Amino acid sequence: MTHNDKTSYFVKGMHCKSCELLLESSISDLLEVSNVKASATIGKIDIEHNGHPPSAEKLTSLFKVNGYEFSTNPFFGSKRVWPYLIGLALVMAFIGFNKLGWSSAFNITEESPAFLFLIFGLIAGLSTCAALVGGIVLSISDEFAKMQIGEKTLLGETLPHLQFNFGRLVSFTAIGFVFGAVGSQLRFSPIFTAILVVVISLTMFWLGLQMLGVKFAQKIHIGLPKRFTQNITKKDKSAGRLVAFGIGALTVLLPCGFTLTAEGVAILSGSPVRGALIMMMFVLGTMPVLMIIGVTSAKLHENPARAKIFSTIAGIVVLFFAMYNISNQLNVLGINVSALSAKPSQAKEVLQDRDLPPLENGKQVIIMNASAHGYSPNYFKVRAGIPVHWEITDTGTSGCTNAIISFKLFKDQISLTPGETSVKEFTPTMPGRYKFSCWMGMVSGVIEVVK
Repeated sequence: MTHNDKTSYFVKGMHCKSCELLLESSISDLLEVSNVKASATIGKIDIEHNGHPPSAEKLTSLFKVNGYEFSTNPFFGSKRVWPYLIGLALVMAFIGFNKLGWSSAFNITEESPAFLFLIFGLIAGLSTCAALVGGIVLSISDEFAKMQIGEKTLLGETLPHLQFNFGRLVSFTAIGFVFGAVGSQLRFSPIFTAILVVVISLTMFWLGLQMLGVKFAQKIHIGLPKRFTQNITKKDKSAGRLVAFGIGALTVLLPCGFTLTAEGVAILSGSPVRGALIMMMFVLGTMPVLMIIGVTSAKLHENPARAKIFSTIAGIVVLFFAMYNISNQLNVLGINVSALSAKPSQAKEVLQDRDLPPLENGKQVIIMNASAHGYSPNYFKVRAGIPVHWEITDTGTSGCTNAIISFKLFKDQISLTPGETSVKEFTPTMPGRYKFSCWMGMVSGVIEVVK
């Protein structure tokens, strides 16, 4: 009876399930090896062998082309800091890009020519759509790589992302047709979309932890059932692309602020053909950025070493997008979280009761400017039980900032038009701090009601 010895190796560059399967299969072909067990979670592989074990140097030379390095000792200090710095730099660039409010110079109406909706979609792809749909693309790209959806060619790796975007194109065009035909009766409830975005963002957050290699996050894998993914991996690649198409089609349920604007214009068009054209051109505009994100991630997943670096960078970005979306939706839902609450832009002027708004014809008058940058002022103190007359001058809004909502103060929205002043009247009844925000919660403020 032959006695098998076991030797453990630490592996640099192994980070995913497909990496485990590749190493187990390839190393099992070595004559001196009888059994192999790999674990990407801890970066370790156990090899049972007859006689002398394969040396770490031999294994490294065999799998160097795949980006792996083997050692019998842990790789102390092997974690690179620069991928984390790149991830943080991308996050800061996104924040700065949106703080500029550059999109406020671009507005669309139901009479705008079709090509303007294409440009509008491109702007969306670089803004809030990147935070929501782009984060989903990063997450599913990692899942596609683990499921081995797509052949190891540029076309094969691009197809799942083409299917994802084609699913978006079909569903958005269809919803544009319906909106143009029947109007606002099918508009999604902001509360429904806010809750849905929070659920999706929590899933993105967990996937981001998995992409960063956080051990406890590896214990609960979020994805399709194993039985289904195994069939995709082993047999039918077209089934995987169908999954990509379905995920893309379902993103119609997750409208960002720009999407809401495009849908609103489709409704106002009063024509199913015009509504379909508006939404089709809008989605075509979002495609370039989403395709670049998807195809780049697919190419980087080819090499395990590069894939690890990409997963780290993408994990940082996905975590940020998840928290960014959740924070915004808390604003939409009117949930006060002290760390996220809007800071009074004119704090010195609203701390004393004598600075409460003046009364005109029995109504409290408050005045505010609204732009894509934010609200000025973004904090008001009003009396309970007395009607409020709120004048809002649009100094340059776009996307989701062209409407204001506050479901705990009033039910409907305040629609804004650049260069014009909108008026909203309501009567606050209960003392407290109430948030108001744009549709996606990116821009927010506070109305404090006092006795």
